[in-house]
Amino acid sequence: MNAKSLFKYTALLTTFVFNLANASSMEGVNIKVYTTKNYPIIDAHLAHKVYRMDIQEDIQKQLQDFMIKDDPIFNKLQQKAVKLQKQSNQSSKKEFNNTLKEMGLYLRKKMNTPQMIAKIKPQLEKSVKELTEGVVNAFRRGIKKVPAMLFTVDGKEAVIYGETNVSRAIELFNHSKFKQEIDRLRKQKTLTY
Repeated sequence: MNAKSLFKYTALLTTFVFNLANASSMEGVNIKVYTTKNYPIIDAHLAHKVYRMDIQEDIQKQLQDFMIKDDPIFNKLQQKAVKLQKQSNQSSKKEFNNTLKEMGLYLRKKMNTPQMIAKIKPQLEKSVKELTEGVVNAFRRGIKKVPAMLFTVDGKEAVIYGETNVSRAIELFNHSKFKQEIDRLRKQKTLTY
């Protein structure tokens, strides 16, 4: 085994042991992550749920892909609009506006076909549900910025802001006064029974 392979193996083993140790100290702790695509989450598998607060952009892209991707009629209208937009005379401006209206009417008509509804409805419903759940959950918990990691233990909550690595957030949480107080209260409960 060469030095590079040994280093990778050691790093992998250390990560595994760290995650195992944190997992045992995290019994009864629920972790929810609130983020956007600007803050990719490292070790997201350690969280119970990851909410992407900007998923509406993905929804818009999905709709756009479903609606206009490889659509010859829409592409022809779009090319016409781009060409007209480059021209600066009065009649081209009027024709440009008419072309935009035609594009809108075409998309509305296409959107209302049974094939299109059957094609996009399940994915759209899933995405909208996920977005709504994330926004409502964040609002109820007072999450005001991302990235944020919400730790819930025995009905009590603590938030770590600005961290994108769940392992690091767990480490910070485990060394927090909040976690020490929870552990102290749990120990008292165990001793009083």
